[in-house]
Amino acid sequence: MVRLLALASLVALATAAPAYAVGEVPAGKTLVVIGQSGIERADAFAAETGTDPAGAMWYAGLYEEPEAFEGVLDQIDAAVASHPGLVVDLGVSFGAVSTPSPSYAAAIAAGNFDDRIALLAEHLAELPTVAYLRLGYEFDLLGGQYGPPAVYKAAYRHIVDELRAAGVANASFVWHSAGAFWRATDPSLLAAGTGTLAQGVSDAPVDIDPQPIDAFYPGDEYVDAFGISYWQDSCCFGRSGEAARAVYEQRTREILDQARAMGLPLRISESTPVYVGADSEEESVEWLDKTFALIEEYDIGAWNLISIDWQEGGFFAAPFWNGYWPDARIHHFRETRERFLAGVADDRYVQRTPPAERAPEPTPGFRTASGAIRCHSKAAHLRCDVRRVESTPRRRGCVPRRGRSVVVSSRGKARSVCGRRAVAAAGLPVLRRGSAWHRGGVRCRSREAKVKCRNRSGHGFTLGRGLVQRF
Repeated sequence: MVRLLALASLVALATAAPAYAVGEVPAGKTLVVIGQSGIERADAFAAETGTDPAGAMWYAGLYEEPEAFEGVLDQIDAAVASHPGLVVDLGVSFGAVSTPSPSYAAAIAAGNFDDRIALLAEHLAELPTVAYLRLGYEFDLLGGQYGPPAVYKAAYRHIVDELRAAGVANASFVWHSAGAFWRATDPSLLAAGTGTLAQGVSDAPVDIDPQPIDAFYPGDEYVDAFGISYWQDSCCFGRSGEAARAVYEQRTREILDQARAMGLPLRISESTPVYVGADSEEESVEWLDKTFALIEEYDIGAWNLISIDWQEGGFFAAPFWNGYWPDARIHHFRETRERFLAGVADDRYVQRTPPAERAPEPTPGFRTASGAIRCHSKAAHLRCDVRRVESTPRRRGCVPRRGRSVVVSSRGKARSVCGRRAVAAAGLPVLRRGSAWHRGGVRCRSREAKVKCRNRSGHGFTLGRGLVQRF
């Protein structure tokens, strides 16, 4: 298998042209991440497939005792040390029925678990790799498993704010939806048996989403990518009929369309062949066929594949799941192993690359495609020039030109500067619409012909053609 891009860089992934935020994956590429949970799963997968997954998955509850919480972080430290170039995918639970435990989201938002957040920041700061953090993963399960949207958003934002205040610069924040799995008021909630229940179990029309994900959206400054769980069937009344599974696929795409319309990069954050497992031959291979097709259709940037035997014991082996969680070891059974290898042989799929083979770091700055906005980062400051600002007041000593320069640091308010020498466009990579950039405590995102930059203090500016707004 061809070895591809290096993904362990503390800065963005880079190619010759575009700029990428920390952990962002270039268009047309997909990270292969194996779980769950721990490096042993990824190692077992690698041993039987001969591949080298780009990342591994872990889970931890922020409400757990500090010793238990840090124990997971210690496992991550050891795995990264022994697997150079490995990226980390960490699901952080706020406590929920799926864990199972009560929700602690309100307490997290109130700062009651800041000691755990400090532990997380301390460990992340020492990691020589990217960490994808799924904060309050599967937020919309059962209508909102962590509580009302406002409570979930407050907890999510609090964690991000605390990590940034601690100087964490190698984290990418993933907003992870449960997808079509047991979503309250979802038409596929009782998609069972022959599939006749897949339609009409809700008063809402099927073509209208009664639970749009944007109610739970923490905000542009807090989300780097959108993740979805993709199982290909609803839980937990036995395998659904074809009509019901078709509704599941439809609902999955509706949710992905909502996230894509928000300008967010897309990821499959959890997936496993429910009911059919990896040992059902044609049906198991069909599960992989559909997954590869979805990745291509939506340019999925990362695929978290859970390749385990769920029946080994514990919560997910309980009889009330009605066989939803089977032996899903894709790597262990010949048919699924061969189909997986054939799929990831395409050069879109990214495996682990040792740090020595990393791509060069991108230029510390960016520009818009038109060149109207140009930004350069130096030390702890970001300076941006915006051209064609009408009626720009001239400051004493400034070179008169149609444009304006603004500067923001990691903390404090943004300010206007003279900009005697314009930021040069040469060598600056393009910040694509919908993409983000992060350096030195300042985060910028390009949306709808505008660029908005914000620092750790919440100050910054919005730039556009003829527009300079500081806040």
